Amino acid sequence: MITQIAKIMLGVGIWSLVIVVPVVAQTASPSASPSILDSVKEKVAAEIDQIKSAVTKKAYVGSIATKTDTGLTMANLNNESRTVNISGDVTIKLLGGKEGTLTDLKVGDFLIAMGDADGAGVLTAKRILVITKPADEDTRKIITGTVTKSSSTSITVDTTAYKVSSATKFTNKNDITDIVKDVKVVMIVNDTSALLVHLIPSPKP
Repeated sequence: MITQIAKIMLGVGIWSLVIVVPVVAQTASPSASPSILDSVKEKVAAEIDQIKSAVTKKAYVGSIATKTDTGLTMANLNNESRTVNISGDVTIKLLGGKEGTLTDLKVGDFLIAMGDADGAGVLTAKRILVITKPADEDTRKIITGTVTKSSSTSITVDTTAYKVSSATKFTNKNDITDIVKDVKVVMIVNDTSALLVHLIPSPKP
């Protein structure tokens, strides 16, 4: 009789171990979940940082080569192709400063497209200015930078000075008095002369 009771108790003890062990294992697994989630979050954050670091502020200058309902391609001053996507909140200024839309832009229009460019160089335009195509196409170039010095006769961008004359054009009804130290500009220049000057608006706080 004692032997049978011992066998029953031994059997109960074994089943208790079988039942308890999985429960312990199951209750331990949730504690590992937060660390897995943290690891995933860190990887996602790293990917986002990498994407952000690949996006840069740029300005493209050139003529519209092709146009679609969502964007356009431009031929820049070196006859290189540039892709520009048009977002819904883009600001488009036509010749004379009039507000425009994508439908107002035509193949052949000469413009400055400004916005964010990804790692592949595709620009998402935030602002587009239609301008008069400058003369002397072979020697003109575009520069972007910070004004370090200015006067009624010259604008120095970074370390290079460019002459300002009656032939120099300014966008958005600006003039030389608006081009002061530390502002950022996009300029079309010919050798050492400024042909067109666009003042980049300071970001709103």
